[in-house]
Amino acid sequence: MSEVRWVILLLSSLVILYYYPILAGADNIQSIINSASPGETIFIPAGSYSETITIDKPLHIVGEGESFTLLIGGIIVESSNVEIKGLTIQNHSIGIRVVNSTNVTIYDNTFYNLDEGIVIENTSSFITVFRNNFMGNKVNALDDSGNNTSWYKNSKGNYWFNYNGSDDDNNEIGDTPYQIPGRGNSSDRFPLMKPDTLPPIVDFSYKPLVATTQDTIYFMDNSSDPDGFIVSYQWVFGDSNTSNESNPTYRYSDNGLYNVTLTVWDNYNVSSTIIKQVLVLNVPPEARFTYTPSNPTDLDEILFNSTSFDTDGVIVNTSWFLGDGFTTSETSFTHRFQDDGLYNVTLVVFDDDGANSSFSRSIVVENVPPIPSFSCFSSNSVTIYEGSTVRFYDASQDLDGEIVSWRWDFGDGSVSDDRNPTHVFKEKGVYEVTLSIIDDDGAARSFSKRVTVFGEVEDIKLFTGLNTFDIIFIVFIIAMVIMVVVLTRKYGK
Repeated sequence: MSEVRWVILLLSSLVILYYYPILAGADNIQSIINSASPGETIFIPAGSYSETITIDKPLHIVGEGESFTLLIGGIIVESSNVEIKGLTIQNHSIGIRVVNSTNVTIYDNTFYNLDEGIVIENTSSFITVFRNNFMGNKVNALDDSGNNTSWYKNSKGNYWFNYNGSDDDNNEIGDTPYQIPGRGNSSDRFPLMKPDTLPPIVDFSYKPLVATTQDTIYFMDNSSDPDGFIVSYQWVFGDSNTSNESNPTYRYSDNGLYNVTLTVWDNYNVSSTIIKQVLVLNVPPEARFTYTPSNPTDLDEILFNSTSFDTDGVIVNTSWFLGDGFTTSETSFTHRFQDDGLYNVTLVVFDDDGANSSFSRSIVVENVPPIPSFSCFSSNSVTIYEGSTVRFYDASQDLDGEIVSWRWDFGDGSVSDDRNPTHVFKEKGVYEVTLSIIDDDGAARSFSKRVTVFGEVEDIKLFTGLNTFDIIFIVFIIAMVIMVVVLTRKYGK
């Protein structure tokens, strides 16, 4: 590939040649320097270059920017009238060494992670070094020129990462000089308090924009750096928790208005900070309850138990409305409904943020049906005879109300609606007597009993004219006679 050069004529005497090593097919920067004419300007575009170069003729070496043109190596200056600017030189033994040179100007560069940033040997003079950044080096600079080097220009020196001076007048210039080791008493009288670089532009966004304590919030860094790149992040979420991720996620445990702070640092260790307010809404509590038994009657003591919860706090108030006028603030309690029916039971709970939630259930309380029972007696004797008057007595119960209706079926075609009726069976026989009752809630139940009716003549014709006592006495005598006969046969001779 043929070499490519852009030539621009400025004024009438200065020719600037831009060399693009990659496009020109050159192997490295050194080959371009070797082919350049004295006084030319060599523009080194953005990129990373791993080499150590030697400048042995007057040249202007201009990088595209100290954050963009990276030289992993060093520069040896062995010529006068040399200018070097716009580079980052890092990860090497010596960044720039000036040997036997005069009128050398070094500015707007960054020296990073070097054993020695700049070394000015004693054979050099009229060296000017200003607006450079010295960061993370073992030795930032060594000046053996015997005070023949100026470490500032126009009252602006360099940024030294290990400078410990103060800036009481807040003019971004250190109040005390930065001492440069070496022969003589060199110093930077105007050390910069901040790196000579543009600060990063910090910004972030997040979603959802309206979050609750149940939402995971996604924070997205939108920061940029106009002359470098972002190297580290610090998020402060406003509740004492932090993150160093570039795009963290976070969930707040409580509602509130939080000041979220993002601070970013660029490759010059310059930081920028932004604060945005993030509104996190409370999640209302969940009202819930259970009750047992599941199919209660109006005789049951029902156990009510709140199972409510609050995901982002605590429940501080509980109110029950049972639909029969009864209310309580207990969490768990028992209650008996006085009557059957459909009751709308409502529980309202409040959390520690004042939010409330309600929960209602319709509970069917069933009626307990009545229990039918009766007894009957003849008017004149225990035995019921045909033609005699029989009295019937209602013994029914309704445990949760009262019985309002009775219906007797005597089994011989006769009925009665009296509570305690009388009846005359005209013929002997066995009759199925049924009592049907209805309570005040409409529940009906029936009970049947067999009643034996004796015929008055046939059943007692052997005992005509005898009263009850006589009949009992005769039966007793017959039983004694039978007993004597049996004992005599068994024991007598």
